[in-house]
Amino acid sequence: MRRLRKIAFGFYALSLALILVLGLLYSFRTEFMPYHRQAVGMPWQDVPGNMRVLLLALIHGVGVFALALGVTLAAILWFPFRRGEKWADWIMPAILLPVFTAIFWVAFDIAVSTGAHTPWQGNVVAVVVTLGGAVFCVMDRRSKQSA
Repeated sequence: MRRLRKIAFGFYALSLALILVLGLLYSFRTEFMPYHRQAVGMPWQDVPGNMRVLLLALIHGVGVFALALGVTLAAILWFPFRRGEKWADWIMPAILLPVFTAIFWVAFDIAVSTGAHTPWQGNVVAVVVTLGGAVFCVMDRRSKQSA
């Protein structure tokens, strides 16, 4: 891989690490996160039993989705992206940017609506890192065309 492509690879790998960490954190929760407690306004133990089942299912669903997405995109990054297939350059931001933007929007809305300290800033970082990967892909393609 050329230098600019390696940098893009690194940016995309960092994006994938972020989505995989989110997936791991959410997939194995036994209760909601501290910012969920702030949003709901009560500790996990005070949430009614059926509501706990539902909330935990939703949390696990987000986690499993993030893991599946991360593993799938990691395979794309490791194989077609490293081979220089053009479609692989664009599938990463085409999928990750809407996902990170949606997660940001939800986290930010909860923070504004409830005062909970959600980690929305991490999603801004994820968007910037993903955009960084896309920028270096473009730079790599342009340098390859001019060479």
